[in-house]
Amino acid sequence: MILLSVKETQARTAERTNPSAVGLTRSRLFLVLVLALAIGVRVWRVAQAPLWWDEGNNAYFAHCTLSELVGDATRTHETNPPLHRLALALWLRIWGDGAFQLRSLSVLCSVLTVLLLYAWGSEFGGVRVGLIAALVYSLAPMAVYYGREAKGYAFCTLWVVLASYVWWRWCRREGTPFWAAAAMSLSWLLALGSHYYAALALAGQGAWVMVAQARRPRSREQWGVTLRWLVATVAALGVLSIWVVPTWRSALSGGAKPPDDGAITGLLAYGWRMARALVAGPFGPGWATWAGILPLAGLLAAACWRWGRDSQVWLWLLMASLPLAIGYGAQLVVPFQYPRFFSYVLPFVCLLAGAGFVRIGRLGDFLVVGLLVCWLSVLPLALGPRVADEEDMRPLAHAIGEVGAADTPVVVSYIWQEGILRSYLASEREYSLGWFCREDVCDLLSARLAKEQGLWLVTYDVPLQHETNTGGWWLERNAVRASITEHGLGRAVLYLPIPDETPSDCVEFDGGLTLCYTPMDVTTRAGTPVTVAMAWTRGAEVSAAAQQQTVYCHLLDVQGQVVAQADGAPQNGLAPLGGVSSAEPVSDARAVLVPADAPPGVYRLRVGVYDASSGVRLLTSGPAADGVDTGRVTVVDG
Repeated sequence: MILLSVKETQARTAERTNPSAVGLTRSRLFLVLVLALAIGVRVWRVAQAPLWWDEGNNAYFAHCTLSELVGDATRTHETNPPLHRLALALWLRIWGDGAFQLRSLSVLCSVLTVLLLYAWGSEFGGVRVGLIAALVYSLAPMAVYYGREAKGYAFCTLWVVLASYVWWRWCRREGTPFWAAAAMSLSWLLALGSHYYAALALAGQGAWVMVAQARRPRSREQWGVTLRWLVATVAALGVLSIWVVPTWRSALSGGAKPPDDGAITGLLAYGWRMARALVAGPFGPGWATWAGILPLAGLLAAACWRWGRDSQVWLWLLMASLPLAIGYGAQLVVPFQYPRFFSYVLPFVCLLAGAGFVRIGRLGDFLVVGLLVCWLSVLPLALGPRVADEEDMRPLAHAIGEVGAADTPVVVSYIWQEGILRSYLASEREYSLGWFCREDVCDLLSARLAKEQGLWLVTYDVPLQHETNTGGWWLERNAVRASITEHGLGRAVLYLPIPDETPSDCVEFDGGLTLCYTPMDVTTRAGTPVTVAMAWTRGAEVSAAAQQQTVYCHLLDVQGQVVAQADGAPQNGLAPLGGVSSAEPVSDARAVLVPADAPPGVYRLRVGVYDASSGVRLLTSGPAADGVDTGRVTVVDG
């Protein structure tokens, strides 16, 4: 490999870039079309797919203060540095919360990368190199997918490419302007501060600097180049250490957990995994890998063959290949690694493809067309993020937004749930993380219920009444479940405090079962729960049939039609009627949710008992009836 001097490179660049006025106008038109294409495929229905865990994490951290960011990152063993999230915090402060706003920062970064590839490629080998590099990156499935996701990959890629371009364009010269060195240092800081694997891209650039130094060891100019690079990168690493020092132990602990498929120990398996993601995208089929890798390999081979003496091409090669090579060794030590960690190598592959295209004539046209046809065929798979329906939190967010008061606080089980709910709910709510222990759950939740007169609990996977779900376990026993919405593995439950009332009226049902209740007359609005306070006793011995008895509590309109109900055993299903005795009354506070579309008017509450196996209702003693009206509910507008 022969590295050209800066002056030789500038001279060759001047020879390549002398377009006519017509050609310049045409190239600008093509650039506009490429940018429109890049924007279109990244924006189209970008908010339609549900937000998923990692996006929720970013939304959560974007709403944290700096101290909260450090504390929560350490507590949750977060593996990502904070600069992308700080940028996202500023972005959301400007544009507000929402799925589109959350993802639009990645869209912007990905489109800016397209523009940057055009600028760099045009300066290297003419506008055709820049246009092809920009066009290929615009439609690359990996670039499209991560350009639509609210994660740090598009952000990191932009700054890696900018740091490399600024280095090549300005920082290798004698008399480097301060702003250029500062821009490169800041770009590396932003790249490294958004993802630690950007350090492997920095290693690629560093390898190029060291090779150049080795080939011209006595050159004073080369020593100056090396020194400038070292100062700029050390400055970036020094600033990043402010975050790394307090968080590296927890980040390493989080990174030590292998992904589902574990580390890839075989070199061929590792290479195939990376090639498949880079060429066909994260969800591309195997055939698309072969269909895309063949024309892409032809373009890369042409770039190396035709531009073999150009040091810039070797820089691109190092930036594209060295991170992947080091990554193979890294994933044997820290197995938490995915191909998306190396998405920043794709722009350099696209630059090489553009360089190869312009030097092999008509064959280059066929190779580029073949590559683009392959990528267009799998592009629908790249219009993500792809999230399983069972992970979609929008039904839960809808329930929280529609039921109860708009400021009812929300207790979540995971930080990503809070981030997703913040993006979907426009109202200002108080969120808290429900990591309770048995010793403090009573004091914490009873105080919250008394103060707020209700709270939402959002859980994931673990059943409500399971011991490991400490918050749900306590609330099921000590609060009134007013609303429950389940979707997939998620669950949103509204709890209200138990009414502090002593039942005054009593009615006896067959079998010696007695209901005591407090007559109620309340005025409320549609979409809000009404709490009913009752208690049950049994004077006779419990029969076998009593084991099947359950309570119904219905809200009836003026025609006697059921518009809402709360059926089940007392105490949120934890105290079956078969266990009721005369020794101790069983309290039964339950809530009936007035439907959001209930018209204004007067409704009545009716309570009774029925056999769960047959549906036959128990009759009351005295005047026979299958239930008793316990109160009146008046629904008013607004």
